[in-house]
Amino acid sequence: MRGIRAKRKLSTTVEVPVGPGDLDLLAAALDAVTESNMERMSGAHMLPCCVNCGEFGVLEPSEASHAERLVRVRSAEDVARTGAGTCADLACYDAAAANIEQIRRGSQNYAFAEILPDFRGPGRHHVVVRRMDGSTYDPTTERKSCGDCPCS
Repeated sequence: MRGIRAKRKLSTTVEVPVGPGDLDLLAAALDAVTESNMERMSGAHMLPCCVNCGEFGVLEPSEASHAERLVRVRSAEDVARTGAGTCADLACYDAAAANIEQIRRGSQNYAFAEILPDFRGPGRHHVVVRRMDGSTYDPTTERKSCGDCPCS
């Protein structure tokens, strides 16, 4: 039996309704987008190696999406095409970049996108990159110099 190629089967945009008890569903969606981004970023696609090198801006989700309680997480191509992303988009992009570099070095996945409570109230969240050593990195506020990229 032949294997299924994941990059052909995964959606480029994941919409997750966020309500009580739905954070596990959102975490699974973030993991799926990170894995998809790893495939896309290490494939033939010409994508920046990380958020900093792509010089991506930060998009705040619309008030309508907060009111609908929907979280849209876009693919690496979508972020690169628009030049900006939400905290979830950028965290999935940089977690994928860190994992690609670790795999190139002969290691295993190193980072994932993690959901944090947002001070603005219920139904809101913030997403950062959590490394396996326990440290976090917020690609919306912490811009690395190119020499500190996951690819260097």
